[in-house]
Amino acid sequence: MKIWGIILLLAGVGLALISYILPVSVSTSSDPYLSTGSVINIGKLQTQMLVFHSGVALFLAGAIFTAAGELAERIGAMATQFPASSGVDERTASSMVFGGEAAASASHEDPVEPTAEELAQQVEHRARENKADLIMFFLFGGVMLVVLVLAIRGSGIGS
Repeated sequence: MKIWGIILLLAGVGLALISYILPVSVSTSSDPYLSTGSVINIGKLQTQMLVFHSGVALFLAGAIFTAAGELAERIGAMATQFPASSGVDERTASSMVFGGEAAASASHEDPVEPTAEELAQQVEHRARENKADLIMFFLFGGVMLVVLVLAIRGSGIGS
């Protein structure tokens, strides 16, 4: 989830920057070699605004995914280090996730080795995560392709 967040952050910044290079004006002359001026086209401005807002939305989604991924990593590390039977209370656990003196004092315990059944469950969980990541990749790629095609089509670059 954290990697997807970083990818979304970068894609959002890239899309927002691309919106600034989209042309928003059209020539007022019928002869392209003797152009006397240009006017701003409202349709091209809307396309530019749509691409920029899409970039901002991707950036925000990336920030949320990155934060959630980081939090999940911290909670996962804490859960494997201190299983439920180890007697770590909630206050100590929350201070370990968000940092604090309890994290340093509680880190001296030896981690418990997982059983074969737990390892099999972890492998199944990773397989489901990989499948979900692949689906998200193709979904994200399809959405980005549609936005790019609409941006090129609306800006007049392709014509």
